[in-house]
Amino acid sequence: MMMNLLFVCGLCVFFGLALAQIVFVTKASAVVRRFSLWAMLLASILFLAFSLNIVLHNSTFSLNLYELTNDLRFSFLVDRLAAYFMLIISLVSSVACLYSLGYIEHHGTNTGKNFLVAMMSLFIISMLLLVASDNTFSFLFFWAINIWVIYRGIDTIRFLLNIKAPLLIALGLLLLWWAWSKAGGFGPML
Repeated sequence: MMMNLLFVCGLCVFFGLALAQIVFVTKASAVVRRFSLWAMLLASILFLAFSLNIVLHNSTFSLNLYELTNDLRFSFLVDRLAAYFMLIISLVSSVACLYSLGYIEHHGTNTGKNFLVAMMSLFIISMLLLVASDNTFSFLFFWAINIWVIYRGIDTIRFLLNIKAPLLIALGLLLLWWAWSKAGGFGPML
């Protein structure tokens, strides 16, 4: 029950923020953008807790959100491998949200800033749901959203390019340390 709550709350926050920013793209102020970024950070932390729980307890999560027909349904299955990917996406999106709190106000017009926040929210949730998709329809749907966001606003994810190299190096070193500690040294690993 707790896993359903974490998953659905994270979905609602990301989709609600994207929708609100798109609908009020010309009216939202700096306070609304900051609130949206803090809420995205909270949703990223919810997905971080969700995926960490699955990884640590070696469990799976399944949710059938909407079914039009047997082949056309939005269903999600998060096993340990999908949870690892969701963990990385959530971690990177949390850092991106924190970074964006200072970065976003230097982007240009208010409409551009609001659009950036909306596309960021949509991009993060589409990445998370792409990984969690259980069937081909869900996978292709969220992949299409991902591609649309990239096509529509490549500048919206440019700030991720600035922080990905140091973050990937840190994650690689963390993974190497974990493997070294589990194997009892480099000897058994080689």
